Amino acid sequence: MTSHRQAAACPRTPQLSLAFSGSAPTVRRATPPETRPAMPDAMKCPNCQSEHAYQDRDLWVCPECAHEWSATAGAAADAPQEAGVRDAHGNLLTDGDSVIVMKDLKVKGSSSVVKGGTKVRNIRLQDATDGHNIACKIDGIGAMNLKSEFVKKA
Repeated sequence: MTSHRQAAACPRTPQLSLAFSGSAPTVRRATPPETRPAMPDAMKCPNCQSEHAYQDRDLWVCPECAHEWSATAGAAADAPQEAGVRDAHGNLLTDGDSVIVMKDLKVKGSSSVVKGGTKVRNIRLQDATDGHNIACKIDGIGAMNLKSEFVKKA
């Protein structure tokens, strides 16, 4: 009677049997996983190396840093560029070039300002550790050093 009550109390619970039918189960050795990376480097974000990038039509999008890039443009970007000083637009600068200042720049140690649009003639390129890689003379201000990221080639 008690066994009948237990079976009636759990009608939805299936009864499991641990008895094996036939022969004993066989044990198989696990095959080694493939040694390829989970995602190729072309699909990782070039900015933050996130593996969560996804493709949206022709572009790859990184949800972590919101960077977008093209897989075909990545191959062109990997081509080595010439060494040298480049302006804000990527043009190669040489000694004696003329450049235009792109934005107002405060002169350190003075109250004067180099206005955006100022043309600077006859620049000299130098190797500087602080990033000021252009030596020049500006009319009304005098000799000073500029960063190449704030000028464009005239």
